[in-house]
Amino acid sequence: MLEDPHASLFLSNDQVEQKLPFARKYADRFVIMDRGRPVAKGEISELSNELIKQHLTV
Repeated sequence: MLEDPHASLFLSNDQVEQKLPFARKYADRFVIMDRGRPVAKGEISELSNELIKQHLTV
């Protein structure tokens, strides 16, 4: 799907639950932003359920 190795995928808080499986399948890295600042980043394999609960649940 994402042919460009430098492509970005952005998910807003309201998209996380339904789009997270897609992101985990196709992304290599992630960055979680809060008010425009990165609060967590790393390899997609490091995107834990704990990080998701801490930063991305409403």
